Amino acid sequence: MSCAAGPRVRAIATLPLALTSCIGAHVYAGELAQAATLLDELNAVAEATRTPIAAYAALLLAAWRGLADDAVKLIDTAEAEMLRRGKGFGLTITGDTRALLYNSLGRYGEAREAATRAKDNPPVMRVEPWLVLSELVEAAARSGDPDEAADALQRLTKTTQAAGTDWALGVEARCRALVSDDWAAETHYHEAIDRLGRTSIRGELTRARLLYGVWLRRQNRRADSQVQLRTAHDAFTAMGMEALPIGLPANCWQPASPSGCAATKRRASSPHRRPR
Repeated sequence: MSCAAGPRVRAIATLPLALTSCIGAHVYAGELAQAATLLDELNAVAEATRTPIAAYAALLLAAWRGLADDAVKLIDTAEAEMLRRGKGFGLTITGDTRALLYNSLGRYGEAREAATRAKDNPPVMRVEPWLVLSELVEAAARSGDPDEAADALQRLTKTTQAAGTDWALGVEARCRALVSDDWAAETHYHEAIDRLGRTSIRGELTRARLLYGVWLRRQNRRADSQVQLRTAHDAFTAMGMEALPIGLPANCWQPASPSGCAATKRRASSPHRRPR
C-alpha cells in the first residue's frame, strides 16, 4: 500500500461513524427524510467496505418515524448483540430508544422498565444518561409513581444544570412540568417551549408542545389546548413522522364534544403516539 493510500483508508474507516453522527443530528432536528437518505448511504458504505456497523442510527430513526414493529425488531436484535459483547454504552442506547418508543405508544410500564435498566449502565465519560432519565421521568409519572419520577429528575438535573444548554434545560423543564402541581407545571411548560424553541431540536420542542396541549385539555382549557395540539400535529407531520403520537389524533383541535375530544379516547393502530 502506498503512503498516499493511508489517509484515504483512514477516511473510509471513519465514514460510518461520521454518517451515524449526522443521522442522529438530523433525527433530533426533525429532518427524518434527510436522516433516512443518510442511513441508506451508511448501509451502502458498510456493504461496500464489509464493515460491521452498530444499529444505533437505524433504530433511533425507526422510533422517531413511528415504525413500531421495525423499531422493536431492531432494538431486540441490537440489544441481544450488545449483551453478547458486553457493550454497556450500546445497552444504554437501545434502552433509551425502547423507552422512547414505548412512551410514545402509551406503554408506560414497559418504558419505565426499559429506562430503569438503561440508567444503571456505567456512565459514558462520567456523564449520566440524561435522555434515558428524561424518558424515565415521563414513564414513572404516567404510570403513577411520582417518587421514582422525582428521583429520576433529581439525577437528571446533575447533567442538565452542568451542561447549561437550552436543549438540556428545556428537557429538564419539560420533565419538571410532569411532576409539578398545576400552577408550577404551566410555568415549566412555558420554559421548556421557550428554551427548546431556541434550538434546532424540533422533535423535543414538539413533544413539549404536545404534553402542554394534553395538560391544557385536562384543565378544560380547550381553546388553548387546540392551539398547542395543532402546532404539534403540524410539526410532527412536517418532520415526516409516519404515525401520530398518542393523544394527538388528526382532528384533536376541532371543537370537542361535551365529553371531550372523542378521538383522543381511542388508541389508533398507529405506533408513534406520544403524550412525553
